[in-house]
Amino acid sequence: MRASTMFAMTLALLSGLGAVVAARYAGWLGKAEAPKEKEITVLAAARNLFPGDLIDASYVKTRPLKPEEREAYEKDKTSFLPAVPAVVSLRVAAKPVEADALLRRQDLQEMMKPDPLNMRLLPNMRAVNISVPKEQSAGGLIQEGEWVDVFLTTSITAGERETTSTAPLATALRVIAKRNALWRVLAPLPDNKPVNFTIEANPYRAALIEFGKSKGNLTLVPLSASEQKSLEERRTKLLAVGNDKLLPVSFGPLAPVEMAEEEARIDSFTRGDAPVGTADLVRIYGLSTPPPPSDPVMIERFNGLSRSATMRFTSDGQFVGLLDPKKDIRAASNTTLKSQMDLSAFQFCIPGCGTANSSCKSCKKK
Repeated sequence: MRASTMFAMTLALLSGLGAVVAARYAGWLGKAEAPKEKEITVLAAARNLFPGDLIDASYVKTRPLKPEEREAYEKDKTSFLPAVPAVVSLRVAAKPVEADALLRRQDLQEMMKPDPLNMRLLPNMRAVNISVPKEQSAGGLIQEGEWVDVFLTTSITAGERETTSTAPLATALRVIAKRNALWRVLAPLPDNKPVNFTIEANPYRAALIEFGKSKGNLTLVPLSASEQKSLEERRTKLLAVGNDKLLPVSFGPLAPVEMAEEEARIDSFTRGDAPVGTADLVRIYGLSTPPPPSDPVMIERFNGLSRSATMRFTSDGQFVGLLDPKKDIRAASNTTLKSQMDLSAFQFCIPGCGTANSSCKSCKKK
């Protein structure tokens, strides 16, 4: 190859490279695209979260990281929760979180199971479950940790007379669980279904509430905020003492005499000497039983040494009849008295069932 040919080829190559460089700077070949940043998926709130809310997977969502969030994310990646919805299941919000905000670890309480039921009870107290409709529990809005009074509305029958009355079975009781769950569930209550509450009460009041379930309709009435604050402070002090011998009879305002009477009832019940029954409802409703009938007047007639007849009179002198001389007078008198006492016994049942309603299970129980 001749030198002139080599020179021509070299010149052509340099000219071509120069043209390409000039075209690139002139923009004829287009601008080079910047490399795209890798898309990062993060976990965010799907709805507003409030402190104390129990969260599940439906409360969160995954979405791409926004450009304005990248700097904070890159600075402390470990503080953000992984983009897996199941990671928040059975977790509790520790602070308010707005919808669509990124979820950090410090937004949730420490991951642990709730306290079991026995850890929520004071020493010597009992847990009793009450299942009532929403309209008998302030619309079902009573929450765990609130204080309530328990009322019983019952139909009282004495002889042919029937009345309906309401009285408190127990006052100043604390709700230690709701919905038969240890977790605090934040979800709408279904209509036409009862709401379950677990209440802390002393042994006697717990048994009284159980007895009252078959005698009428129970109602939970929440106390005011000021009353609940005072009761909660008193309970917290007792819980801090940690004395198993401590017996908190009642947190309500009881006089010394009433406190002593309540202690006696608890002691008698726990020993098995005094089971809860109709007599307790008679006392709570302030019912008065009629006085026992006077002993009948007996006049015995003898023929010689043999008793021929026994005449019976009422206390006002009216003749009742003759008794068989072969029967014991005292036995006849006791039988008459017992039958009269049975007729005056009180009967408690669910309002509206009626005394003649033989299908009512409550009315069959005295």
